[in-house]
Amino acid sequence: MRVTAILPVANEAQMNIHVGNLPADLTEQELKAAFESCGTVESAEIITNLRTHEPLGYGFVIMQTEEQGLCAIEKLNGTSLKGKTIAVSRANRPGGRRKSHFRKPLAR
Repeated sequence: MRVTAILPVANEAQMNIHVGNLPADLTEQELKAAFESCGTVESAEIITNLRTHEPLGYGFVIMQTEEQGLCAIEKLNGTSLKGKTIAVSRANRPGGRRKSHFRKPLAR
């Protein structure tokens, strides 16, 4: 039996933001709180390894509007969160989280 998770996806009015260099002990609630100063946070997800459930040091935040997303990028990129300087940018994909698996080695 295969189980498929339903993941949040940003709609066209929303902005999906990639947040890198997250502290290992950061919670999703703390990530959400950091972005709420710029507007409504639709979701905040920290990506983890599927096997170990350890955080991979990055996550995604979906802001309610593009304007709020741009505010978050400008205001939070390069700031410190629990002692680590975070990198905040527009995500390459429109939305949704993807839990990571360990990577297979590249074929040579």
